[in-house]
Amino acid sequence: MLQTIRDRATGWFAYIVLGLIILTFALFGIEQYVGGGGPLDAAEVNGEAISQQQFQQGYQRERQRAQALLGDRLDEAQLKREVLERMIDERLLEQFVRSAGLRIGDDQLQAAIFAIEAFKLPDGQFSKDLYERALRQQGYSPQGFQEMLRASLAIDQLREGVGSTVLLTPHEQQRLVELAAQRRELAVLRLSLDAARHRQTPPTEAELEAYYQQHAQRYVDPERVKLEYLELKLDALAGDAMPTEDAIRAAYDERRADFVKPEERAVSHILVRLPENPTPEQVEQAEAKAQALHARLASGRVGFDALVKEIREGQDATLEAGDLGTLAQGVMDPSFDQALFALKAVGDLSEPVRTDFGFHLIRVDGITPEHAQPLDEVRAQLVQALRRQQAERRFFEAADKLSSLAFENPDSLAPVAQALGLRLETSGWLTREGDGGPLFGNPRLMEAAFGDEVLRQGRNSEPVQLAPDDIVVVRVAEHQDAKPLGLDDARERVLADLGEARAREALAQAAQALRERLLGGSAPAEAAQAAQAGLEQPGMVRRNAPGIDPAVLREAFRLNPPAAGKPAVGGVELAGGDRAVVVVRAVEAGKTEDLELAEREALFAQVRAQLGQAELRGLVDELRRNARIATHPDRL
Repeated sequence: MLQTIRDRATGWFAYIVLGLIILTFALFGIEQYVGGGGPLDAAEVNGEAISQQQFQQGYQRERQRAQALLGDRLDEAQLKREVLERMIDERLLEQFVRSAGLRIGDDQLQAAIFAIEAFKLPDGQFSKDLYERALRQQGYSPQGFQEMLRASLAIDQLREGVGSTVLLTPHEQQRLVELAAQRRELAVLRLSLDAARHRQTPPTEAELEAYYQQHAQRYVDPERVKLEYLELKLDALAGDAMPTEDAIRAAYDERRADFVKPEERAVSHILVRLPENPTPEQVEQAEAKAQALHARLASGRVGFDALVKEIREGQDATLEAGDLGTLAQGVMDPSFDQALFALKAVGDLSEPVRTDFGFHLIRVDGITPEHAQPLDEVRAQLVQALRRQQAERRFFEAADKLSSLAFENPDSLAPVAQALGLRLETSGWLTREGDGGPLFGNPRLMEAAFGDEVLRQGRNSEPVQLAPDDIVVVRVAEHQDAKPLGLDDARERVLADLGEARAREALAQAAQALRERLLGGSAPAEAAQAAQAGLEQPGMVRRNAPGIDPAVLREAFRLNPPAAGKPAVGGVELAGGDRAVVVVRAVEAGKTEDLELAEREALFAQVRAQLGQAELRGLVDELRRNARIATHPDRL
């Protein structure tokens, strides 16, 4: 072919060939200038790009979490689609927040950063070194992280705003109480998996062979490795060095504000309770009652302690009284707090103060003024913090060296260990699942160990951070490929698996027969005796009843209520493999008095949060309908 071209590459043929070549290169060049040379975005939302870098950062964070939960069952293509859709939703909300004028101030942003546990030292203090290192590991610049966090906080502000607008009518609250406090009369018939196992007859060789052939992929010696590894831990770098007295005093002066204990007050109160969602008349009556109690105390006819005793011994459920302990400013409801710290001296009594609970009369029983702890009192704490800071500096320096040296010496960890004074360790044999321990039970570490670069190319791994103060680098010392097991080698496992499968199938059939017997009209006791099942009859129970298997309760409260005199019957497989047949014979609606006030409030708050999420989802769906969105799945 080439020789033919050479022979004919004269005259008009040569010009045609040359023209085609020029056209090909011209088009290639145009493509590079038009779209091939610049960064490719994962999506555009109303003209704003979600870059591939932003997508990859978000995807890798989600992948690590999903890998830990799902392991080999992780569908990466599906996860990529889900992550991109979530990022589009977030971008739409960011745009909506900006258009609505919601913003997060610098003080709010700083407080949010200081509250993140990953950036704190063991003594609870914010660490700039930890902060910057964590950002580097996640691929953020400080400015980029702050912009991301500011947008996230603004969206949280929107979520709270949407959630706070959700209202539940009294009828809806009553229906929720009826459901949450509902009682059901149960009978539970339990079939034992152990009994089903013992009833199994030994399989024939043909049955064993057939089961093995059907499930041959299960019977494999998994791929295994032995790893060499270096572990760098902050605690090992702390040493015994004591900071100087000058350093301790300087740290004390720098953190003096941290060692100031605010004023505290010992407090007692008398409370006139208000019901939930009180009417104006109920509020007026409670306030009048509190004023009358205040007048009795002010007249001197009765002392505060005597009135507390009288209330405690009385039968008035709207009154509560007693010692509230020692309180610092900012602990209680703002109106209570303001009234308490407005009182001047021990023994002073407040006017009636309204809170969500009712009207309080507040007495000051003692005052501990604000005071600074002396250096000697906090010396041990400062020494620990200074030694920790010193160890952190060493740790961060050593971590950077570990990363550089492991990269510069990709074929061995020995020079890295020697340079850093670390001990080179070797693991036992490990599969991809690891050994469940704190080190080789870490999914990220095992993912690195079985990654192509480490496993196939024989290189050192990237440093893997197990914790903020614990970093590991690994390399493969020995490797064994997975290999199928023949029936003779896997016989014991196949026997056990086949026996288990047959026992579970028999148990499922027995449970179905038992359900049919009960639906046919047999009494639970009679049916249990015939099926050799255990019988429990706990009677009327709530959905969170103690002492009953949660799976049984879920099934019992999932069933439709019994109708026409016939019980509702369901079945469920329990955690250990036993089967339970659940019989519901009667249903009783819950009443308001069945739930404590705190339980009702928690229930209503949970439902309001769920409705708020639905409202927010509706907002996002509306924003999507009106948005210009372009996605590029081929670039993910």
